[in-house]
Amino acid sequence: MSGTADRGFTSNPMFERWLAQRLAGDAGGETVRDLQIDGVERPAAGQSNDTVLFTATWRTVGGLSRRELVVRLQPSGRQIFLAADVVREGRVLHGLQPGGRVPVPHVLGWETDVRVLGRPFFVMDRIAGRVPLARPSIHAVGWLPELTSAERATMWDSAMEAMVNVHRTDWRATHAFLLDGVDPAGLLALHVDRLVEWYRWTTAGRGYPVTDAGIEALIAGCAAVSSAEPVLVWGDARVGNMIFGVDHRVAAVIDWEVATIGSPAI
Repeated sequence: MSGTADRGFTSNPMFERWLAQRLAGDAGGETVRDLQIDGVERPAAGQSNDTVLFTATWRTVGGLSRRELVVRLQPSGRQIFLAADVVREGRVLHGLQPGGRVPVPHVLGWETDVRVLGRPFFVMDRIAGRVPLARPSIHAVGWLPELTSAERATMWDSAMEAMVNVHRTDWRATHAFLLDGVDPAGLLALHVDRLVEWYRWTTAGRGYPVTDAGIEALIAGCAAVSSAEPVLVWGDARVGNMIFGVDHRVAAVIDWEVATIGSPAI
């Protein structure tokens, strides 16, 4: 971390007040006293975001409370996504909570005032479980190759079920803000345009024959794709963006930086 967050994450009165207010609101207005933040660490997984894990403890009239939490900050410096917006991601997660069909962490709140932690951020519950790491390959190293065939089948079936439920979300009730005023009929073309812009940004003028040809094929073929009823699209669908419980089923779907509304084929 850098800036204000790095200098005083565990002794930052503004963040402590912010968090105390959100914890109180989450508990129906119960007074939060003597809030302490400790156990600050970074997760092993995650390349596209600036994520910090921590533990909050506080007192209420009912006694001592403890909660494992995650703060996700707006990326700074090296970043993967061209137009990252951490508050937008927090809103996507928050919108998925009421229905409960897609397992996601509970979001306590988000903040755009950079005086609190130096950057916009949101805070959510920490979900216990395991994440398949991307590097080295999850198929060769780590806990995934150690599973039985039946356990792997459970894992993949659960992952597919979660993605199907993303597409079944009533996005008009919860995620219409992702349209940004765009006519749904033009969403696929807009998605391809944004993907091309992102690709050109990452390549910075360098040539990559295989992916350059792939981009050209996408542009040429976009108009021929049949229209489909728009759905909520996760945008980064892979098991490396899922947390799995001890039962090998999806405990949480995470990393929603490029969520959008569009064709399920995206």
